[in-house]
Amino acid sequence: MATTYTLEVDGQRFTVDVVETGPERYRVTVNGRTLSVRLLPEGEVVPVAEAAQPETRAEAAERPAVAGAVTEVRAPIPGTIVSVEVQAGQVVKYGDTLLVLEAMKMKNLIRSPREGRIARVHVQPGQSVMHNDLLITFEG
Repeated sequence: MATTYTLEVDGQRFTVDVVETGPERYRVTVNGRTLSVRLLPEGEVVPVAEAAQPETRAEAAERPAVAGAVTEVRAPIPGTIVSVEVQAGQVVKYGDTLLVLEAMKMKNLIRSPREGRIARVHVQPGQSVMHNDLLITFEG
């Protein structure tokens, strides 16, 4: 049975489902992305392996569109931009891949938190970013 938490990080809310799968091992789902994690003795949680893909486009289409709720996408972790999948003026849907961010040798798909038009892309491939750096701005 999963335990569900709502976390707020830098003003942005995340829904987190946690299921214990063994001693010090958990399956954690954060906004549709599922990871297997191991709890270290110091209490730090680190990803072990991705257990499932983020929700499909069909699942994303079923979610209510929240136009105007989020105007910026910021780096969730420090890393290097591997690729940028969108450009200014492009219309995206909830869940579309905006860019790929590599951190600790893991490629992280940064997905759109809403539907809308991209106003500006603030990064380019090869660029290093820090936690909370501005990546994408939406119109409106």
